Amino acid sequence: MYIIDIIPITHLPKKTNQWLTYFHPEMIKKGALIQSNLNHRDIYGIVMDCQPVSNMKIEVKSASFVLKKISQIVLEDFLDEKRIKLAYEISQYYFEDLSLVFKSMLPKNIKSLINHLKKNPIKPLVLPKTNISYKSKYVATRFHDFLSSDIWTEINATLTKQKQILVISPNISTLVYIQKILNKKIDKNQISIFSPELPIKKFNENYQAIASGDRQIVLGLRSSVFAPFNNLGLIIVLDESNYSYKSWDQRPYYSAQTVAQNLAYLHQAQIIYQSDTPTTKQCNSWQNILKIKATTEIIDLKNAVLDKSHPVFNISLTEKINETIKKDGRVILFFNRKGSASSIICQDCGKILKCPQCEVPLVLHKDRLKAICHHCFFKMNPPEICANCQSHRIKYLGSGIEKADEELKNIINDKTARIFRLDGESVLNSLKQIEMIEEFNQTKKAILLGTEIIFKPQLQKTDLTVALHPDPLLTLPDYQSEERLLSYCWQLKNLSKKSFVIQTRLMQNDVFQAIKNNQEISFLEKESIWRKKHLWPPYCQIIKLTIKNKIDRQAEKEANLLSLNLIKNISANINLKENALILGPAPAFISKQKNLYHWNIIIKIKKPDELEGTIYERFITNRNQLLKLIPEGWKIDVDPISIL
Repeated sequence: MYIIDIIPITHLPKKTNQWLTYFHPEMIKKGALIQSNLNHRDIYGIVMDCQPVSNMKIEVKSASFVLKKISQIVLEDFLDEKRIKLAYEISQYYFEDLSLVFKSMLPKNIKSLINHLKKNPIKPLVLPKTNISYKSKYVATRFHDFLSSDIWTEINATLTKQKQILVISPNISTLVYIQKILNKKIDKNQISIFSPELPIKKFNENYQAIASGDRQIVLGLRSSVFAPFNNLGLIIVLDESNYSYKSWDQRPYYSAQTVAQNLAYLHQAQIIYQSDTPTTKQCNSWQNILKIKATTEIIDLKNAVLDKSHPVFNISLTEKINETIKKDGRVILFFNRKGSASSIICQDCGKILKCPQCEVPLVLHKDRLKAICHHCFFKMNPPEICANCQSHRIKYLGSGIEKADEELKNIINDKTARIFRLDGESVLNSLKQIEMIEEFNQTKKAILLGTEIIFKPQLQKTDLTVALHPDPLLTLPDYQSEERLLSYCWQLKNLSKKSFVIQTRLMQNDVFQAIKNNQEISFLEKESIWRKKHLWPPYCQIIKLTIKNKIDRQAEKEANLLSLNLIKNISANINLKENALILGPAPAFISKQKNLYHWNIIIKIKKPDELEGTIYERFITNRNQLLKLIPEGWKIDVDPISIL
């Protein structure tokens, strides 16, 4: 008789024991998938330990409960030691329940996968001996140069050693682009897509092929880090600073870059981080990258002559666009604001129309004839009279991409010119977005007006690129605001063959001056020094704690109590006293969302220089002792996208 410890593949409350104990007459391998009964329902579980009863007689006799027998062994060889260890590392780093991590690692339709693996068992692998060892490398190269000498050399070496390669993409557009490139170089039968969005049958076939080693190259989005590798030699993380790698809306709130690093370490594989734009973290790697040839011009909207009938486009900019179109050129216009007007206001009483659930201004969308909240998607018809004072003098303030589209049609002299509008509301499907961009690439006298989703590897260089009104990005009280703006401007500048234009009221801002004078790297170096001095990433780890409550005062009260408790414990902890800092509590930037008030606390903890080994493990242990003080109901977000 054997005592079996399992982790259920289900979500258990955080305060409950994540390990469940059963018995079985025979020994079961660690990593086996079993079925058992929990609270009168059948669940799947992963075997974590199996001990003879004779080794645990005292514990069994003194137990206050009766052990149940597991229902059945479903698959004996389901998870190997490396995947179990990966789940544990994710659980520790993100302070998350191990049961929930296992649930996230496996497909939602697990019954279908089980049936497929029973009919098509995973072949045992005979692994060749190789001398590959864990090594991290950062490659500063653009998507169009994906198979640069550095990356292609590593791919070839890994394929020669019969090792598997994982290429992680931040979005569908990049995945499609990279797959197209690799198909020209490598046998298609050696390439597999790993994505839960695939049809169930195809997903199951790919899962089995990857686990059996029949596919050498695996492409996928962030969830591809959970693919069943047994022979991994190389990981390539494309556009490594992309925010799409973070699971911000669903637990566990993991980042694919961090999980990929753990995966590489466990397999002793090499990992390459590719970046299309310089960042504070890796700005030194861009020192020798060739300067972009396009010139940068800044239009100062403070002193420029304005055309009141077309507030989005300065007169000087209008002339440049028309001149480019006249020469059969193409233009890219970046405008990262949705809608037609950013706010709706009564001119008599000053009342701004706000979302009743989020208390943020509603945005007018003329093409839908709706006022919409971009946080909870509440919709209403634009008012004809003010609900506060009954005035008919309703005014629409600010501009969005719909307004820019409307004006653009009026300012273009050549009516044969084509205007392509690309934002998350005009074209929803990712593949349709790629089709639009490829059509724009092939069209003369064309203008592409879009939000940040235009930044896809399929987009080719044009004659003129423009940042229409990027200033609002600088108004966000986030330590990353300037770096994000620099990234947008860098990409736009890089997309122009000749000229890049910025329309701004803040022309003396350091970001704009750095872009104009080709001093982007110097700017990032100064930013890095500032972050080190004031303890911001990458020199510290940030953990954002968020509480939500229908009553604002109650949320504030809970936030204050927790903040005081955290400060008290940090002061008493010798390992954290000099290395941790609490900011807040404070209302979230959007303080009310979906009828709930949000309050944030920010924890900043200085990182150790070493990201593996004993020192790093001690750092995680001390940090998690602090996080154990956080009550139920709080959202714990390690390495958040934003502190707002």
